[in-house]
Amino acid sequence: MASFDFDIVLNGHTLNAVGDATPYSPAVMYLRNGDPGYPAEGGEIEDLELWAYYRKDKSGPWRRRKLCQAVVDANFDVVFELIEEKLAEE
Repeated sequence: MASFDFDIVLNGHTLNAVGDATPYSPAVMYLRNGDPGYPAEGGEIEDLELWAYYRKDKSGPWRRRKLCQAVVDANFDVVFELIEEKLAEE
């Protein structure tokens, strides 16, 4: 299990992503000797937390707000749609 903590910018908003991920090992269809290979393993993200940085006014201090906490599979589109909806509410 590996931990990650990085910032991303989505539609002008800075988000901080924190979580744990299992290492990804790609599938191999056939081994060099022709034997059947093995399926892909790992790549799951667990305990994902997304935080937004924002200011109540332009000169005020930066604040941090938790947007969501989830266990995520490979379909990040759903997560990013939820974030865009949440940011639009502000």
